[in-house]
Amino acid sequence: MWLHDAGYTTGLFGKYLNRYPFGGAPYVPPGWDRWAGKIQGSGATVYYNYTVSEQGFPVAYDRGPGDYSTDLFARAAVDFIRTAPADRPFFLMLAPTGPHSPWTPAPRDRDSWKGPVPEPPSVGERDVSDKPAWIQRLPTLDPATLAELRNGHRLQYETLGSVDDAVRSVVEALRARGALGNTVIVYLSDNGYAYGEHRWITKSCPYEECIRTPFLVRMPGTEARTDERLVSSVDVAPTIADIAGVDPAEPVDGVSLLPLLEGRKPAGGHAGVLSEYIGSRDVPGWWELRTADVAYVEYVTGERELYDITGVLGSPDPFELENRIGDPRYTALAARLAGQLRALRAG
Repeated sequence: MWLHDAGYTTGLFGKYLNRYPFGGAPYVPPGWDRWAGKIQGSGATVYYNYTVSEQGFPVAYDRGPGDYSTDLFARAAVDFIRTAPADRPFFLMLAPTGPHSPWTPAPRDRDSWKGPVPEPPSVGERDVSDKPAWIQRLPTLDPATLAELRNGHRLQYETLGSVDDAVRSVVEALRARGALGNTVIVYLSDNGYAYGEHRWITKSCPYEECIRTPFLVRMPGTEARTDERLVSSVDVAPTIADIAGVDPAEPVDGVSLLPLLEGRKPAGGHAGVLSEYIGSRDVPGWWELRTADVAYVEYVTGERELYDITGVLGSPDPFELENRIGDPRYTALAARLAGQLRALRAG
């Protein structure tokens, strides 16, 4: 809405929010000029047999040659780039569900991944006596389960192939329009995924596999580099607003990353990043403070975890195998992190 009110032509193609349209008729949310929002259904409708709200009207797609959802939304995004008015800036949000489970590669990508899949030492962790009770209740991973996880990981990589193709088609459309030199591209995901790390499978965990996500930005006039400073998904909206020269209509939690992208010293920043989960039947609610060096977690159960990722006081533990919360060497650090976490939770 900020960008639309500032004169941008806006378009969304793909997933909007879980449960959209929330039990009602399909509709176009405020702020969007072009809208093809996927109506959320079961896992069987992720890639085929789904319905899209096209400008507020439901359109069903089944299993036709062009109905693979990632490809369909990519084509819609390319059409938006080609036809957006030339006298106004535009904002495109392409949100394919891929590579979400159930992992279903596009037909052209089946059996395309021939290499091994990552398997850190935390997969099937044997000694979880230092972990919270919800982890200790998880069964050990037998060979059949491990084989299934490896196959799922491979299928996820193959499913990601169509997302790569979608990115390529967007870049090519921008180049054809002559807009690649003045368009910022932000690429990110909403969550990570655990393939048996600490015996856990899927998302919702406070460990690195769940909270670290891809975050890449292509900005004209800047050099390619990797920046290890902490950023968060809450920084995305203020960053886009800053790039567009728009003042957010209300207070935001994040900070603009534009100075960082331009190679300047950021005006603000994060000494630590907050992650949180409301909780479920299997995983109790938690809050985590992730700094550049350590991960500190508090649960609604009162349990705590502290991992020395880079080796601040002990040996480095990048795979979070040793919970240091009971180690006297870490008492002062844990107290300081607890205070930082309280401050972040308080806003």
